[in-house]
Amino acid sequence: MQHIILSDIFGYTAALQALADQLPGDWRILDPYDGAEMSFQDESRAYAHFQNVSGINVYAARLTDCLVKAEAPVKVIGFSVGGAALWQVLGSSVADKVGQAVGFYGNQIRHALDSEPRGPVSLVIPESEVHFSVVDFAEALSVYPQVSVHRAAYLHGFMNPESVNYSAVGYAQYTAWLQQVLGD
Repeated sequence: MQHIILSDIFGYTAALQALADQLPGDWRILDPYDGAEMSFQDESRAYAHFQNVSGINVYAARLTDCLVKAEAPVKVIGFSVGGAALWQVLGSSVADKVGQAVGFYGNQIRHALDSEPRGPVSLVIPESEVHFSVVDFAEALSVYPQVSVHRAAYLHGFMNPESVNYSAVGYAQYTAWLQQVLGD
């Protein structure tokens, strides 16, 4: 089985590679910046850059291209905008190429709730979000029996050391969880 990690707005980082190295199997990192290591002063600048050079639709198209060329099934983990791109692809004709899907704090999914995933997906949502109710978000996701929602006790970005919301405890907890649920 092939494996893909979709980065967040920070793109490829050494920390993301370290996470990939801790997971079972050989993971390829797909990011919005073609593997170039980026350096952002803060998250708002990283998000603005992501919007200027990529966007969720473009990111989803890049994942689609990878899946079309891949031998099924593919395990995919998406972080933030990567999780939203994954959600978009799970509602498309290439969804059957995804054998296992996990999305972390893909808050932009809330704008695409009419796109029903064609296969199972586990979504890890944060404890809270500034711009919307995670309780309402989880309730909206509950209409899809193939969606498993895990409510983390951490904030958006807790898996990324580049984020102001990084949590070493949350990172350790969910890395162990990923190792368990993704075991080859």
